[in-house]
Amino acid sequence: MSDARDMLGCGTARGDLHRWFDGELIDEALGVHVRDCARCTAELETIEAQRDALAGLSGSPRGVDAALDSSQRAAEAALADLLAELVGCCLPAPGEKAGRRFATVRAEVTLMAARLSQLGATVAGAALPDRRPGPDEGAAFARRCVAVLISLEGPTDRTRALSERCGQQGGEA
Repeated sequence: MSDARDMLGCGTARGDLHRWFDGELIDEALGVHVRDCARCTAELETIEAQRDALAGLSGSPRGVDAALDSSQRAAEAALADLLAELVGCCLPAPGEKAGRRFATVRAEVTLMAARLSQLGATVAGAALPDRRPGPDEGAAFARRCVAVLISLEGPTDRTRALSERCGQQGGEA
């Protein structure tokens, strides 16, 4: 059931008009009505102006999709960097300067994974434990971080180096 705000003064539902404009609603009677109705004609002009404005802001008619895709890639890259940093929190390399606190980095991983899920991406990063692993759990936790990292960026020099670090400090090397 439509809300009164979703209806034009002539009784046409805005959603129907949008679907008709997009070619998703084939309704001959609506087409005749729209052609003869000043309110519907004005609403169609508004829809067209909004779409043109969005296309102009984004650079192309598909610019909004491209902007969302770009945002998702940037968020995935940021999440990958955070996961690599989380490995460093669990398994600091000998002589490596102490980085940020585990809790801070872990909270950022959770936030980034949540943002990605809002874009429709599935990310395993949120499934990592929230508490800092104990001394005997560090390598196992780091391996889980590397597995998520590999799912994001595939096998890279960075993931291979981090996997080796996990193996060496986990007693598998």
